[in-house]
Amino acid sequence: MDKPEYHFLTHHTEKEVIVLTFTEPTLNADAVMEAISVINAGDARKIILDCQTIRYLVGGSLYPDQEPFTPLLKLRKQLTEAGSRLTQCNVNPDVADVFRITRLDRLIEIQPSVKSALACIEGPTTMKMPRHSHTQHAPLCLILYGSALASLALGWMVGETPGMYIAGSVGLLIASLATCFHRLTVQDQGEVLAIQFGPVPLFRRSVQ
Repeated sequence: MDKPEYHFLTHHTEKEVIVLTFTEPTLNADAVMEAISVINAGDARKIILDCQTIRYLVGGSLYPDQEPFTPLLKLRKQLTEAGSRLTQCNVNPDVADVFRITRLDRLIEIQPSVKSALACIEGPTTMKMPRHSHTQHAPLCLILYGSALASLALGWMVGETPGMYIAGSVGLLIASLATCFHRLTVQDQGEVLAIQFGPVPLFRRSVQ
């Protein structure tokens, strides 16, 4: 059976580690997906991505279907779930800066050469999962709490009238919203960024 032809990389095995060497100057989604196909075919537990030729990364703002970060995270997740190791090496300084800005270097370790990557990947992992968490409080919520109290006080003052129920309902609504937006917590959970308003967690979302 003929071996499959790869357009974006070459590969070889060293000490039971698959070394994938990209051959094009631009890293895009197709190149990463091709790497995934090689890994699936080889069923290896240790992978090195040799980026010696990579000089550019496809920007997601211009070509969202070809940005490489999502498939790289997919590859990393796939290997982690299988108990595998993934390391990069020979990364151009400009490309390494992008990895640092996007925090991808905290998920996929970067080594200066294939030799050092082999030594690293054969030893115990030194990667630490991100644990960054920042909570920002909103003093302006005091205005909402004050408005809620004013509405409740107005409802109490008008007595048994429809206005009492309207003012009371408005006060309770404002107080509920104030508790939802009293603080904002942003937490780095590795592959996703969790954003949550609180202390009542009514509004929250996660972005990759």
